[in-house]
Amino acid sequence: MRAFRILVIIACCLNLWGCGSNVQEQGVKETQVLARINGYKMTAADFRQGVDFVLATKFLSVEPNEAKEELLDELITRNVLLQEAQRLNLDKQKAFMQEIERYWEQSLLKLLLQKKSEEISEAIHIDDSEIIEEYLRMQRAILAQIIILNNQQAAQSLSRVSGDQFAQARVRLQEQIISAEAPKWWSLGELPQYLQEALFSLKAGESSVVQCGDNWALIRALEEKDIELGPYRNLAPEIKSNIQRRKKEEALDEWITGLKEKSVIKVDKRLLHKINLQ
Repeated sequence: MRAFRILVIIACCLNLWGCGSNVQEQGVKETQVLARINGYKMTAADFRQGVDFVLATKFLSVEPNEAKEELLDELITRNVLLQEAQRLNLDKQKAFMQEIERYWEQSLLKLLLQKKSEEISEAIHIDDSEIIEEYLRMQRAILAQIIILNNQQAAQSLSRVSGDQFAQARVRLQEQIISAEAPKWWSLGELPQYLQEALFSLKAGESSVVQCGDNWALIRALEEKDIELGPYRNLAPEIKSNIQRRKKEEALDEWITGLKEKSVIKVDKRLLHKINLQ
């Protein structure tokens, strides 16, 4: 029964929108005043624009004219409350202005990132060779150890030794080691991109040193095994989509970094350190 009522409401809403889209045919002008609330004039256009707000929060009558009256009553109530809030000068309070500013910033950032994301997507081209290479990587699992050190020279020194010599060198460089996890099997997609690229470029027995923030990551590929996957033709669309997403994220990060590099930014770190977030 509930499902039927929801379907009826949806149909009613569609009917309302159908009525709205034909206002000119019915002789209704967008600027015509539908209701007057104190000094405010609600036009036909205002009513149509406010419909979305009400539809998201209210069940309506299945009879079109009753539904429109309910919508109008809801919008009138909302307007009366807004006028009362303005009469009490709540719209001038600092908390309200801060909330509006946050909403404005979030909306503007969303529009900017959406616009840039669309531009980047249009510029991205993916060759079949990239999809094949990704598919081949997905067939590999690598047993690797990742050690984080605070010194590049120490990380490179440790990367050049193996076996008993590695164990001895690790003890000698213990003060430069921040963390050293036990070896673990890694598959594609389980590491940050910059570490994943380094790891999957290695063969068993090889090592690589990658900058990791202010520190350095030593990646040691110890063993390798195959992973059974489905046929390439079945997985190719998903692989292409993943590559597209990854390239878009990387390009967006590069664009943001470029904007920051071109900006004049000065930070008072002494003041920053004095600020208590609690």
